[in-house]
Amino acid sequence: NTTHLIEGYIDGLNSRRPALFNIYSTCQPEHGVADDATARQSKLAVESRAFPLMKFDPDAGETLEECLDLEGNPAPGEDWPSYILNYVDENGQASTMNLPVTFADFAASEGRFRKHFRTAPRETWGDR
Repeated sequence: NTTHLIEGYIDGLNSRRPALFNIYSTCQPEHGVADDATARQSKLAVESRAFPLMKFDPDAGETLEECLDLEGNPAPGEDWPSYILNYVDENGQASTMNLPVTFADFAASEGRFRKHFRTAPRETWGDR
């Protein structure tokens, strides 16, 4: 989110207090991400809340809630943002499913975390 980044820089540089900028940036060889996937990976980092957009301004109020700004994150009122997955079921019928975008989605997309995932045997699939 370029606008959020630039506004954060401006706010931090205009502050009379020290400013800290913590920015996620994909390192393709270290993170195990394709060379052409940087923008997609950065977007997934925000959407999965692995690296949510946030600004902290200690002058904005007395409480943490007043000082922390999470504006710009997808679906801030929900536990997780979600998307519609279109797929073809085992009977060849077009189907859809509403799925959350979680930290697991982000982690599974980076080679450095893949060793922590396994394919669940089909007999374990179900509503539970």
